[in-house]
Amino acid sequence: MKGVEELQEKREGEEEYKKIDIDSYNQRVFSMFGGEQKRVTMRFTNRLLDAVVEKLGNGANTYYRPSDDWHFVVTADIEISDQFYGWICGLYKNVTITDPPEVVEGFKNFLEDISSRYKPKDDKKIKKRCKKDVKKMSERY
Repeated sequence: MKGVEELQEKREGEEEYKKIDIDSYNQRVFSMFGGEQKRVTMRFTNRLLDAVVEKLGNGANTYYRPSDDWHFVVTADIEISDQFYGWICGLYKNVTITDPPEVVEGFKNFLEDISSRYKPKDDKKIKKRCKKDVKKMSERY
């Protein structure tokens, strides 16, 4: 990067940039592949509180409440994408999407799509076990 120099020209898009709430945007978007924004409610195990606050923040539109002695519930604006569903998968048994129904259904479809790529071709015993595991995970949602 030799010979780099600053241009003395006015930057384009400055007014649009000032309108963006970066903190809110970062809390809603899970990657560069954002989707439709939805108000999503999720139930987490308490041990994930710090990780969830780090990911979703604690802004005015993100609400946390206890669920029971072992869980808390978060309602937040999320841009629904495969990356959001991937984040949920990464938390495994420690999270359940509870609302809205179309996001729950979207997650089920996401799981089924992934599962379909790994279905065994010939071994009936493995097929049965795989189907049972997918059903078990899908029933949570």
